[in-house]
Amino acid sequence: MKSGDEHDSAFPRTPTIIDIAKQAKVSRATVSYVLNNTPNARVGLGTRERVLTAAAELGYIPHSFARSLRAGRSNLILLPIPTLYENYIENILLSELSEALKQLGYMVLIHPERHLHEQDLVTTWASLRPIGVFMESKLCTPRVVDTLRSVGTRGILLTGSTPSVLAPTLLRDQVHIGRLVSQHLLERGYRHIGVIVPPGDGQDDRSRLHRENGLDRLQGIRQVAQVHEAVVEAIDLPCDEEAINALVTQWQGRTWPRALFTYSDDYAIMLMSALLDRGFRIPEDIALIGSDDLHICTLLRPQLSSIRFDYSFSTTRVAAFFHAIIQGEIEGNPSIPQYAPKIIARTSS
Repeated sequence: MKSGDEHDSAFPRTPTIIDIAKQAKVSRATVSYVLNNTPNARVGLGTRERVLTAAAELGYIPHSFARSLRAGRSNLILLPIPTLYENYIENILLSELSEALKQLGYMVLIHPERHLHEQDLVTTWASLRPIGVFMESKLCTPRVVDTLRSVGTRGILLTGSTPSVLAPTLLRDQVHIGRLVSQHLLERGYRHIGVIVPPGDGQDDRSRLHRENGLDRLQGIRQVAQVHEAVVEAIDLPCDEEAINALVTQWQGRTWPRALFTYSDDYAIMLMSALLDRGFRIPEDIALIGSDDLHICTLLRPQLSSIRFDYSFSTTRVAAFFHAIIQGEIEGNPSIPQYAPKIIARTSS
């Protein structure tokens, strides 16, 4: 068993403001004024530089939570995102949003979890005393809101496919995506449109999310198509090579949709392979349009049309919106779009 001295040498003591005060030959109060940028504190430039130099030489790291306790509030924004996002696009959004919030002076904590329950939100999250929380709207209940407010959380921002009455929402409008696809295909003369809808038969949240998104996109396609008396065929199909090959084989012996929205580029790639193997011409016999606009879309032959989600315009704006919520500058529970989807038309459609 190690002695106390051996333990101390293996794990050096963290420098404190007392150490900085001794090295800079100033009072602890002066160190506190400098490190916390206390307004109206009368500290000369020379003294300030001595304190900062001593802090740097000692490798001082401020204790953010201790500082928050002294101030009676924190600058922590919690991004407790369930592991719903399997594609890199959502991960990029979270990363860029985190950076934009840091630029506004916040400390951001992202922690993915597979299953989140109301009790987790009420206990674990509240114990961190975050000034802001960004979460899936389906996780937000009146109890969660009341508990977070009671511990000083000033801003709650939700993300979901429909606006919430509990807090402002970053809106993922899947119905709008369907309307864009329908308009694109109808403008090109297609009047029989197939729409892939993931079956959602899995037990996890991700499967259910894909199912909900697929049904919302189907709704948007039907809204536009019915005005033009076009036929829309919903196709429940797992993202599975065997199931996709079986579907295309069936089409060889009967009428098939003349255009197909494949829900994702992953579906589209497998469908394109199965169709070409069985003699279908793309887009002459059937047009394809995917979603996510992966880099491989331009490498396929024919090149794949797809939905591109432009997040670049939104992350800074979302961070500013979140900041305004925390500052109490937003009234009510408005919603703003999470992204700007647009069709990238290529030779497959």
